[in-house]
Amino acid sequence: MRRDASTRRICCLVVILATTLIALLRTSPEMRRRAASGLWLPYVLPANSRMRERLWDQIHKTANDSEGGVWHYKPTVHMEVTNYVLRAHRNYSSILDVAVNQGYMLARLARVRPRARHYGSDVSGVMVAAAQKRCPKCKIMQYDLARLFDERGADVLPVADVVIVSDVLNFMPWAGLPAYFSHALPARARRASQRTFWRRLLELARDEVVFSDHQNNPLVVDFLTAMNATRRWPHPHTPVWTAKGTARRRRRQRRRLRASREAVVFVAGRSIDDW
Repeated sequence: MRRDASTRRICCLVVILATTLIALLRTSPEMRRRAASGLWLPYVLPANSRMRERLWDQIHKTANDSEGGVWHYKPTVHMEVTNYVLRAHRNYSSILDVAVNQGYMLARLARVRPRARHYGSDVSGVMVAAAQKRCPKCKIMQYDLARLFDERGADVLPVADVVIVSDVLNFMPWAGLPAYFSHALPARARRASQRTFWRRLLELARDEVVFSDHQNNPLVVDFLTAMNATRRWPHPHTPVWTAKGTARRRRRQRRRLRASREAVVFVAGRSIDDW
């Protein structure tokens, strides 16, 4: 009986692998390249931040010598994002790109606004090194954006006037599951973790968070729509999404809370004769 069950499992595994191989052979050369480079692994593997960092390092190492890296980005990647930022926030004093990749966007912005502070982060140390080389004056650190699900996960990131989020939301492990499996959940099952992530992301920006269109990924569009982000069209064919940052409001709330606590301590410390 056990042998029969083991045989059935092996047969099912062989069928799945064969089906996957046939599907890959029938896809475009670009899709086969991505499959061979392991780009599908972050979608399906359960991993903590340390494991994700190592996985992305390994993926990027295989293509770091090629122009544009594993995604074949061009120096003009996401021009719609930088154009929007420079038009809507032309006097920004600081900016944070939380998925900096090879640093093309951050370097472009730093050339236009050399006196502003430019921060970046990426889950891969390989990409941190590449972005730092491209933009020596920028301050770039290794950081897994999925740490925003943790209570204190955002503490290591700087607060900036503008925060940029590009081509990373499709990898988010909503509801604690790898991206592929969390995307298979009903939308309502993902919402609680999405709202937590959203709140902590907005707290990083004083003025605005700007999102790339993420290749119009339907699940990312569903997330941004559910969070009431605004879709804008700085480019005729490629939109960006935006949301108002809450860092200023959060700071005011903390000041009011601190003032109220100080008032309570002051009043509590007075004797009845002082009234």
